[in-house]
Parts: sequence; structure tokens; C-alpha cells
Amino acid sequence: MIGDLYDVFEKNIEYIDLNLIGFSENYKEVLKNKNLSGICGALGQVITTKAEYEKAIEAALGAYMQNIITTDQFAAKNAIAYLKKNNMGRVTFLPMNVIKSKRINENTINSKTPYIKIASDLVEFDEQYRDIIENILGRTIVIDNIDNGIKFANETNHKFKVVTLDGDILNPGGSLTGGSLKTSTNILSRKRFEKTKE
Repeated sequence: MIGDLYDVFEKNIEYIDLNLIGFSENYKEVLKNKNLSGICGALGQVITTKAEYEKAIEAALGAYMQNIITTDQFAAKNAIAYLKKNNMGRVTFLPMNVIKSKRINENTINSKTPYIKIASDLVEFDEQYRDIIENILGRTIVIDNIDNGIKFANETNHKFKVVTLDGDILNPGGSLTGGSLKTSTNILSRKRFEKTKE
């Protein structure tokens, strides 16, 4: 019985992945087009994280989750030309040849409030994507709850993006984003399930 349920779930995951459920149509068009060279995948497709960090990482990534990694600027340029020619909307590309790491030097974090880790250290990915992951998640601090997040942000003069395990965000400069978090895409949890099969 459990095995049957697992098989059904696995088939649904395969269907969801194949059809890029959770991605916007314009992003799907690029990801599915076999004629476009240098397309490595969406950012959310190349990382995995533990279940307890999924809300924090999804909140930290936001719209970046669907951004498409390319080998270089020329691959991005060709994909943009394709989108324009077919009037398919806009897509953000992350060329590996130009994006560099912006990971925080932990020695510069001056706070008495303990934090979990830098967000880029809580995800797994192929080494070729390190600069991109550390560019996007390397200046984000993951912390257990909003009260400690506020303390940490105050102690560090609101210099860093701080994300809680519930997905609340304390932005650099002092603004806060929070409330109930809808994880309709479930891209990270799908990746985690696929990893458990290996």
C-alpha cells in the first residue's frame, strides 16, 4: 500500500517536473526550448535544501527562484532575442561567466544574536553554480525567528537581508516582509524528493 502511494507520488512529481508546473509561461518557453543553447536551468532547479530550511530559502530567493542560468551572456542574448521575436514576455537570466560571488565574510558580522547560517551555506548545488548561488544567497542570514531577526538586524545596523525559518524577511535598510507564506510552486520540496530517490 505504501509502495503504491510512493509510486503515484513519484509519477506526479515526474509529471510536474516535465511540465514545469509552478513556473511562469515565459520561463517555461525558454526552459523547454531545445534549440536554445547554453540554458542550464532555473535557479530553483539546481539547488536543494533540507525540509526545515525550505521556507527560508524560498523566501530569500523570491522571484530569483525562476531566473534562468546560462553558460554566458551570449546564450542569454539569444534567448532574449527568441522571446522578443515570439512576443513571449520577459525573463531574467543569470550568465555564469559574469556573475561573481558576493558572500559575506563572517568575520565582519558583528552581532551577539546567534544565527543559523548564511543562506548560501544551507543549499546544495553543483560547484559550477557557486558564484551565482553566493551572489544571490551569500548576503542573506537565516535565523530561527522574527524576534531574534529583529535583534540581529538592529545589532548589524540593518546591513544584511535576514530571513527566518517561517519565511519572514528583514530587508537591508529596515523594511520587513511577512505574513502567511504560500509555497504554491513547491520547487524546492520536489527537488528534495528527487534527491531521496537517488
